[in-house]
Amino acid sequence: MVVTNDEELAKRIKLLRAHGSNVKYHHSMIGHNSRLDELQAAILRVKFKYIEQWNNKRRDKANAYNELLKGLDIVTPTELAENKHVYHMYVVQSYKRDEIISYLKEHGIATGIYYPVPVHLQEVYKPLNYKLGDLPVAEDACTKTFALPLYPELTDEQQKYVTSYIKEFFKHNK
Repeated sequence: MVVTNDEELAKRIKLLRAHGSNVKYHHSMIGHNSRLDELQAAILRVKFKYIEQWNNKRRDKANAYNELLKGLDIVTPTELAENKHVYHMYVVQSYKRDEIISYLKEHGIATGIYYPVPVHLQEVYKPLNYKLGDLPVAEDACTKTFALPLYPELTDEQQKYVTSYIKEFFKHNK
């Protein structure tokens, strides 16, 4: 805990604890994820015994999405044999991202864009003199990645609902 009457120091501390960001996904300094208080820590301590079970459910849901999205113009995440992805998010890629998101929203399906600005173009890295075009793969990824709903309690029916509208979108938008 930090207590101060210095407004500038308070602003800087708030930036530091929120990844160096005061506007979501726009970073003016290098920071940390330090927003865990004692109450949240106590809750997490209880929840921690379920983490493996929840991660397994997420992996199962991700595998189901991979199967349900096969054959569509959408790139699904891959998992190397020697690694174990926990699918905190299920992030896919499509050049039609914005249209897909809009279409899904019309049908009550929430999605998320988590990294709209490439790291090298963040304010905090301006002194490195990167400019648009310097890292084209990262810049391209930021225009086509988005996350589909994924959580341990997601039902098979809900996944089929989500993917049915993605399939419908591609049927009408080739």
